[in-house]
Amino acid sequence: MRRLTTLTRTIIATALLLAFAVGDSAGQSVRTRKAKAPANDPNVTVIYRCTDAGGMLSIQNTPCPRGQHQERSVIARPIDPLPAPLPEAATTPAAPAANATQPQPAAPPAAPIDDTPLPPPPLYRCHTSSGGSYANETDSPPERCRDVPLVNISGSQNVPDHECQMERDRCERIPDQELCATWKQRLAEAKSMLELGNPDLVERATLQRDQAQRVMDRSCLTQN
Repeated sequence: MRRLTTLTRTIIATALLLAFAVGDSAGQSVRTRKAKAPANDPNVTVIYRCTDAGGMLSIQNTPCPRGQHQERSVIARPIDPLPAPLPEAATTPAAPAANATQPQPAAPPAAPIDDTPLPPPPLYRCHTSSGGSYANETDSPPERCRDVPLVNISGSQNVPDHECQMERDRCERIPDQELCATWKQRLAEAKSMLELGNPDLVERATLQRDQAQRVMDRSCLTQN
């Protein structure tokens, strides 16, 4: 009986040693995988605005051909907004029963329709540090990440090749006489982004297209 007990203790001790060794090896593997995580972020999308020698603008998800001016933009994947709270049920008093013999009041005359076009919303021309420009709805666009190449003088493989520096573009208001032409250009850019078929750009491009189309129909119909 004592021999059986000693053998059982030996087997249990060996199993515990193996379990600790496997756990330590798994932890080292996890740390290694975290250190070697890929640089590409699946939550962002890169688009390229290409301008040829004739001034023709095109938007694509691949780098511009050689000889064209290229502006690279990093767009974060849109996050679904939280659902709006349901409105509280309003309690309205019950309408009294209408008397069939009492004459009904005449309906008020319809208000005349105002066909006067509204002025187009303001836009701002923002300039990037690389020399590009774009139209924006505010004069304070969010900061953008600019890739800055780094020189590895230490020879270590752990030093990154690029560094992200946050910067804000400089913007000024577009003159009123140029607003309709700029809104028309935003409409064309939105349609170009939708033609790319990139699912990360569909929501943003659809909102820009619908907004620009409403402005063109309401304020710039005579210039369309």
